[in-house]
Amino acid sequence: MVDEAYAAFADADCAELPKTHANVVVTRTFSKGHALAGLRAGYALVPPGLATILHRVRDSYNLDRLAQVGAAAALADTAWLHETVGKVRSERARLTSGLEALGWAVVPSSGNFLLATPASTQRSASPATSEHAFAFFRNAKSWSAVFRTIL
Repeated sequence: MVDEAYAAFADADCAELPKTHANVVVTRTFSKGHALAGLRAGYALVPPGLATILHRVRDSYNLDRLAQVGAAAALADTAWLHETVGKVRSERARLTSGLEALGWAVVPSSGNFLLATPASTQRSASPATSEHAFAFFRNAKSWSAVFRTIL
């Protein structure tokens, strides 16, 4: 099982593996790159033999019609996906530079989020951060003085 929730942001993916490996399943969601979290839809790339088995055991009402139409439209509109991913990458680079200029340590990311540690050991965003109107910050309480932001 390969979880490719963030595949739209990656430089490489595993989409071809199920074609050559009978035991590999690649799952994807419309929540990240397509920005359709409310749709609650995803799909799997599976070897042909496994697809038949999964079809036999799936729920007959596993996805409502609106979600199916939305997912199909999202798959068809590759231009919008590439534009959205481009905007996220650009904003991620801008936010990384801004945080680093404030002395924050930013973990390199290929996704639509950043993980950063402030220059001081305070567990809250500094006034300088809010003055620069950076995006939403969520305190990762299980990690000392680490913040995660979603772009």
